[in-house]
This record gives sequence, structure tokens and C-alpha cells, in this order.
Amino acid sequence: MLVYLYIFLVCGNLLYITKKKNSPILALLSVALIIVIMGGNDNNADYEGYKYFYSREVQSGSLEIGFVKLIQLGNLLHLEYNYFVLSISIICIVILSVIVFKHTEQYHLVIAAYMLFMLFLDTIQIRNFIMMTLFYLAFEALQNKRKILFLFILFLSFLIHFGTLPLFIYFFVKPLEQKKSIYPKLIFGTVVVIALITFVNGNQIPFINNIANSLLSGREDKNVYFNTRTNLGFLTTFFLYFYNLFLVYISYKFVHENSKCVDEAALKYVDSSYQIALISSFALPLSMMNSNFSRYIRINNISLYISVAIVVSLLFRGGNSSLDSRSILVFNKRISKQTYLVLVFFNLFMWIVLKGVPESMIEIIRNNIFFR
Repeated sequence: MLVYLYIFLVCGNLLYITKKKNSPILALLSVALIIVIMGGNDNNADYEGYKYFYSREVQSGSLEIGFVKLIQLGNLLHLEYNYFVLSISIICIVILSVIVFKHTEQYHLVIAAYMLFMLFLDTIQIRNFIMMTLFYLAFEALQNKRKILFLFILFLSFLIHFGTLPLFIYFFVKPLEQKKSIYPKLIFGTVVVIALITFVNGNQIPFINNIANSLLSGREDKNVYFNTRTNLGFLTTFFLYFYNLFLVYISYKFVHENSKCVDEAALKYVDSSYQIALISSFALPLSMMNSNFSRYIRINNISLYISVAIVVSLLFRGGNSSLDSRSILVFNKRISKQTYLVLVFFNLFMWIVLKGVPESMIEIIRNNIFFR
């Protein structure tokens, strides 16, 4: 039954992408199903590991202190592990939903894209999901120029997942400043140089081992990521990153081309999303050592989906006639709104294929404890 319900809601959201009106009921049912799928997760490697830690109230040292405190709180409330995960899922999905509904009226596209890809990886990687949620919450603070709050929220995220550390680099995002920030492009350029050096060095960032050994002393589970190297597998991450950057860039150009028809909040969000896409290039050299670092690019997919949804709303819904341009400029050529949508969903398809989501998708739906 869960499979049919999932297919029905995904198809429903896809059908509403080009319609002029939304279906709030469909959106709420989809959000509820996302929560159920996450909370009912069972019988996979990550699930068993976290359940083991939860059942034994593991002390700090094996996991970050913030996540340990969450585990202790769950046990204090006498929650079974699945209800502990369900509680986290409800809080995080509500936060993400509010952010999505705030920034675009075309939320069906974001919901459909999330359900087709990110949902299943987030369900398995619960701490990474919390980190991503807190990142978007911090990003909201940064949008409102509340930099101290941005740093505070990321610090809380860091206590739950040490992988938050690189996300502090997004402090340099400055949307809609009269004097454009040079930091995103400077970081991007620096990363390209580091990636070339890393490739010449056999897909190992010079001196990274020494730095990791110093910072992660006693945490061999984390240190191992910096002691590996890929062959040519990093090319899939590079492809997905530059495809994302391409979509964000043409969306950014279209919105600015029609800035008179776009409210300032949407303009600001797309502007920030483009800067985030540039800065997230920091993950490229890291992904040359270990493909797990591609999660830092995947995290930004929600901001990509929101930016795309803003453009789709302009193209397919009311106000189209007032646009200065009704097509997307790509490499000095104009493409139709239908072609733009094809490019968006081909990007989603490539993420699904290259990151192996279908396998985890089947496993998660089949093993959901609420629908056995």
C-alpha cells in the first residue's frame, strides 16, 4: 500500500508543476508521507548502527556530544528508536517545509524532486539530515543578515555532526549587495586550482593527512575519509556539481533579466543560491579522495529546487505576459520553458542513477514498520 501511496503523491505533485493553482491538501499529504517514510525506516546498515547506539545510550566519544544528548533525551522520554527518529523527522520536515513554502509558491516541484531523490538518502543518514535542516535554518538567518544567529545555529549543528565544519564557509554569501561579494568566485577559483593540484598528486590533497590526523585524533571512523583516494569515480561528482551550477546559473540570469517582475525576496534567494553553488565547489577536491564528500553538494539541492521552482512559477503561472523575457538564455541561445523543465528533470534523473537511489528506495519502502 505504501508503494502505491508514494507513487500517487509523487505523480500528483508532478502534474501540478505546470498548473496555475496549487493543491495544499496534496502538499500536506506528501509532507505527512515523507515523515512516515523517515520515521518508519527499518532494517538497513545505518539504521542498525544508530539503533545500537540508541538502545545502549552511548556516551560521547563514539558519537558527537550533541547527538548523544538527543539520544539521552529520547531515552528519558521512553521513546522507542523509531519514535525517536519520527520525532526528529517531524521537526526537521516542518522546518524545511516552512522554508520552501516561504520562498516559492511552486512548492509541488520541490516536493516531487525531494521525494524522488533526497528523501531516501536523508532517511538513511539521519545525522546528515539534521545537519542539512539546521544549515537551511542558519541560511535563513544569513538571508536576513543575522550573522551571529547563522554561526550559532551552525555551531549547534556541529555538536550533532562534525561534518558541519565546512559549512561555515557559507558565511561569505552576501545576497543583493550593491557591491557584489568577490568571495564566492574567489573560493571557486581557488578550489579549481586545488583540484588540479590534487589530481596531479594522485587524487590526494597535499598535507591533508597531517591536518586530519591532528584535528581528528582518536576518531579513526572520520579520519579514514582523508586517507583514501578515488580513481576516476570523482568524475560523477564533478559532473553533478557542474550540472547543478549550470541550472542555478541560468535560473539566476533569468530572474535578474526579469527583476522588475520578481519580488525582492525571490531575487535575493536565487542570488544566494547561485553564490552557494559557487562556494560548494570546496567539496570537489575532497570528493577526489572519497565520494562521501559529495554530500556537501547534495545538501545544496534543496536551494537549487527552490530556485528552479521560482523560475517555473514565473514561466508557467500568472504574470507570464509581463515578463521581459519568456525564454531561458543558455549559451547565447534561447530555450523554451518546456526545454528548461526537461533539463531540470534530467538533472534529477542523473542524481538518482549516479548515486544509486533506486536500491535504497525499494528497501526503505518495503521495510517501513508502519505499513507492514
